[in-house]
Amino acid sequence: MLSAAAALSTLGPSSSGAKARVTQSAVEFNPAWLASIDEIWAALGEMNEHGPRFTGNASHRWFVDTLDSGMKQAGLKTSRDSYTFSRWEAKSWGLSATPKNGKPADVPVTFYYPHSGETGAQGITGPLVYAGKMKSDGSAKADLSGDLKGKIVFVEYEIVSRDYNDWYRPWGFYSPDNKSELEKYISSTMAEGPGWDLDAYKNAGAAGVIIGWSNLSHGQAAGQNWPFGHANQEVPSLLVGPEDGARLRQWASQGATATITIQADIQQNAGTDSLIATLPGNSDEVIVVNTHTDGPNLVQENGGLILLHLAKYFAKVPQSSRKRTLVFSLASGHDYGAYVPGKQGGFAERHPDLLNKAVASVAVEHLGCREWRDDESHSNYSATGKDELTYAMTHHEALAKLELASVNGTKDRRVAAVEPKPGQRYLGVGGALSNLGMPTLGYYASPTYLNMVAPDGCMSKLSKPLMYGQIVGLAKLIHAMDVIDASDIRWLPAAPRARG
Repeated sequence: MLSAAAALSTLGPSSSGAKARVTQSAVEFNPAWLASIDEIWAALGEMNEHGPRFTGNASHRWFVDTLDSGMKQAGLKTSRDSYTFSRWEAKSWGLSATPKNGKPADVPVTFYYPHSGETGAQGITGPLVYAGKMKSDGSAKADLSGDLKGKIVFVEYEIVSRDYNDWYRPWGFYSPDNKSELEKYISSTMAEGPGWDLDAYKNAGAAGVIIGWSNLSHGQAAGQNWPFGHANQEVPSLLVGPEDGARLRQWASQGATATITIQADIQQNAGTDSLIATLPGNSDEVIVVNTHTDGPNLVQENGGLILLHLAKYFAKVPQSSRKRTLVFSLASGHDYGAYVPGKQGGFAERHPDLLNKAVASVAVEHLGCREWRDDESHSNYSATGKDELTYAMTHHEALAKLELASVNGTKDRRVAAVEPKPGQRYLGVGGALSNLGMPTLGYYASPTYLNMVAPDGCMSKLSKPLMYGQIVGLAKLIHAMDVIDASDIRWLPAAPRARG
C-alpha cells in the first residue's frame, strides 16, 4: 500500500487530463500530537454514563456543550446553529394480549417506535388483527385492505439480505480479501420501506400497531431503535421479537385483544444546537470535517468525540503548515429528520459562504465497531471475531486513493472504498454535501447494533485498537486532503453521478 504522500504523487490524470498537482508536501502524521487511546476511551466512557443522546434531551445537550468547550480550549472558534422542534420522549411502554377465553398476558417488547403516538396510563385496547408480512426490499407489504378501525394491527417485518454490489462500484480495497465482503450484507438497521410509515395505518383507522422482527434473533432485535420516520404519527406503535411475534400472530387468528401503552412527553419548541468549530489555515479554502452528535449508543454517534480529538490534533500543527482552513461541523437532528435538517442539511442551508470556499469534505461516523451477527438459524447473536467492514464512499477516485493509502500501517484493515451507483444511496452524514456535488469521503460502518439501545451503550462491542487506528488514518487523510490540488477533486453537478 502507498503512503498518502506517495498516493498524491501517483493520482494520474485529473478530469482535465492534466497530472495531479500538489502545491506543498503533506505534513507527516505525528503521534505525539494525538491523545492516547486510553484518554479517548475514558471520554467515551463518560459519554456512556450520560446515556442515549436522543435529539435535544439532557444527555445530548450535555454532549454538545462538552464538545463546544473542548473545541474552544483547543483554540478553535465555535458557533452554533439553533433549531426548535417538537421533542417526543417516551417515558414508559408496554404490551399485553388477551387470548380469546384466556387471561391477559404481558408480551415482552424489544423497543418502542420513536415519534409514534402516545396513550394514557391505561393504554389503548382493541381487537388484535394480523396484516401479513412486509419485507425490507418492498417485495411484500402489509395488507391494510380490511376493516382496521379501532383495531391493534400486528405486522411481521423481514429483513431481506442486500447485495452491496448492486449499490456500489468499488474503487479499491485495503486487502483483496475485503472484496467479497460487499456481497449479501444483512444489517438490522434496514428498518424502513413500505409499512414503516405509520400514516397508512392511521388512515386505515388502526388504534395501534405492533411490528414483529421475523428473522432476527431476540438478542439482535432487543433495543433496536429506528428513529428516522415521519413526524409524530399519532398511532402508538411497539416492536417485538420473533418468538413473541409468532404468539401474537396465533392469538390474532383466534380473536384475541391487545393493549398498547406508551406514555411520552411532548415538548413544543424544544431546542437543539448544531456546532461549528473553525481552525484557520493559510488560505480561505475550506475542508469540512463533519458528523452528527445525537444517537442511541456509543456507536451512533461517537463521531463528535472523534472530531474533537482530531481538532485538538490539528490545532497542534503549526498554522504555517496547514494550507486550508478546517471547519468541523457537528450536526444535530440525525434522529429527528422530520423536524430538524440534520445530516448536514442545515449546515448547507445556513453556511453558503463556507460552501463556496469548500474544496472537499470528510464525514466521520461509527468508529471502533466489531462485527456481530446472528447465526444461520437466527437463534444466537454473537461476535464473529472480525472488525466491522467500513465503507469509504466517494464519487472521486483521488479521495478513494488517499483513503486507502491513509489506513496503510494502521489497525484499520477492513476498508472498502466504493462509489454509489446512479440512483443508489450515499449512506451517512456525508450524503447531503456529496449530493450538492462537493468532493466528499464518507467513512461509514454499518454494524447490526448501529441503532441499538443497550445497557452498556454497546461499548463492549467496540475495539480500542481499531478505533485508534481509524483516528490515525483519518488524521493522515486530512493531512493529504490539505495539500491536494483542487483541480483533481472538482465539484460535481448537484445530482451525483457515477464514473463512466
